[in-house]
Amino acid sequence: MVGFFLHRLRMALWTLLYRVLGRFVFASLGTGVSFEGWVDVPQRGGRIAIGNRVHICRLVEFSVPAGGELVLGDGVFVGRGVVVSAHRKVSIGKDTMLGEFVSIHDNDHRLDKPDLPISQQGFMAEPLEIGASCWIGAKAVLVRGSGMEERCVLGAGAVLTARLAAGTRAVGVPARPLAGRTPSVQS
Repeated sequence: MVGFFLHRLRMALWTLLYRVLGRFVFASLGTGVSFEGWVDVPQRGGRIAIGNRVHICRLVEFSVPAGGELVLGDGVFVGRGVVVSAHRKVSIGKDTMLGEFVSIHDNDHRLDKPDLPISQQGFMAEPLEIGASCWIGAKAVLVRGSGMEERCVLGAGAVLTARLAAGTRAVGVPARPLAGRTPSVQS
């Protein structure tokens, strides 16, 4: 019982901190947003927009350099240890859930200059979009060129390298749609 109250107190303090100081980090911060801990923003200069009723757990990293944009829709849940790197644009649709330690990157290292070390070749980036009402399992990875339409499920530990059509459930490395599965609709 004491742990529950300490957790709630800690969350209230972090949320208050970001309500006061968030204007220096976020382009927009919706109402009802809650934070469980520190959000690391190692590369700054880009735009981070957070919708209403978003919940962000602890140990999260948003890397958004100049020219990049990260958009979290209303009702998004960002699990513990999530890393999002948005060199161009990452958008996460409303009511989407990111499990713990999910990694999302709209960019990749360039490899077209063999006379230079990879670390000096720069990056390639393209927008990565995750639709509304998706669920991304723990430790899943989404890379440049991938994305998901609405109501998709990406299994834990999967590596998504392509775009998923609406309602698709995918698992594995690389992620592949589950055979014979159709989206379930509940009334």
